[in-house]
Amino acid sequence: MVLLAMVGIVALSRRQNQKNKTSKEIIKPLEIITIQPTKKNSASVIFLHGLGNNAKNQQIICQPLATKFPHVKFIIPQAPTISVVTKSLRQIPAWYNIKGNARDIMNLKEDKQGLLNSVSQIKKIIQKEINSGISPQKIMVVGHSQGASVALAVGLTSDYRLAGIIGLSAFLPCRREIFNWAKSKNKTIPFFLYHNYYDDVVPASIGSQSAELLKEKGYQAEFEGDYSGNHFFHPEELQEILTEKLNTLL
Repeated sequence: MVLLAMVGIVALSRRQNQKNKTSKEIIKPLEIITIQPTKKNSASVIFLHGLGNNAKNQQIICQPLATKFPHVKFIIPQAPTISVVTKSLRQIPAWYNIKGNARDIMNLKEDKQGLLNSVSQIKKIIQKEINSGISPQKIMVVGHSQGASVALAVGLTSDYRLAGIIGLSAFLPCRREIFNWAKSKNKTIPFFLYHNYYDDVVPASIGSQSAELLKEKGYQAEFEGDYSGNHFFHPEELQEILTEKLNTLL
């Protein structure tokens, strides 16, 4: 009996250690690429890549913008590498697990805790910028695809009135719960959703539905779904979108 009890204690201890290890992995700080401003820093843009993508590719997008906007710091976090169900459990960069077909967005079995963990990580980045002297109203969060879903969630649950949220090929995550977490004061934050008409991963109709849900709940949301790329935007169109919004909001 004593031996069985000891075995049980050891097994429990191992499970607890594994649980603690997992928790530490979840809260591990994100790797970040930063493009520092060449003039006095007065605004910040946080750019979140999509599922399976990486921060280096977003750096390529942001570099020309950094030249146009020398007062803006560009912060590009790298999502952790995890097993994703829709990718046959392959280990890929992801902000949270995806369990279902993005074309059937209303019935996705979503990884709520993974989403909230990523939202918390981005909020820490925002808080760090505020602590360094940047006004919340000069902080913009941009995201593509899954990164856009995190950006939308950050905007809805933010502790601050941010400059704006830009979602590229976006979908609203955890639709049945997210407005329970949202804060009414963030109804003054502008949400801009852009979609390619021929998106074959997240259909433009999903982006439109997401914008409509935001508007129905009283949030400021605009949707444009007639861009000419597929899931990814043509570089010229993307630069045009981001340049216009940076000029307007920052």
